[in-house]
Amino acid sequence: MDNNEKLKETLIGLLKTNQFSVYQMKDMIESIQGSTINNTDPLVDQYNRNRLENEWVESREEIPYIFERNPDTNTVYRRKTGDIHVNREVVRVGLGERSYTKEKDLETLKSEMENRTGQDFMTWFHKLTKNEQSNLAAHYND
Repeated sequence: MDNNEKLKETLIGLLKTNQFSVYQMKDMIESIQGSTINNTDPLVDQYNRNRLENEWVESREEIPYIFERNPDTNTVYRRKTGDIHVNREVVRVGLGERSYTKEKDLETLKSEMENRTGQDFMTWFHKLTKNEQSNLAAHYND
């Protein structure tokens, strides 16, 4: 049995005899281990959430970029952690992602489609809503 297991059993026994409150027990564990319990940074938790465990970071300083979205223009920016606001760069929306603003009318779709060919057209087309895709297809099928 290692030291942590012994400590755990001892503390549970003390708690059952009502000699310590939960808060006193937490303070005692922290002082023995030399670290805090449940003191994780929410930003670090969010960063690690959808990553493989070998890609996790332990502090904010290890996070390479902070992403921000302007709610008025839906423009997404990124900046390095610790950089000031003016040192940010615009991030282009990738394939499969779409800014969900209002739907585009047929004339707007036709003007956007005018100079697109090949893969550029396919990428653009797949970002449209189903309704926009249907309207465009119906126009050219008539």
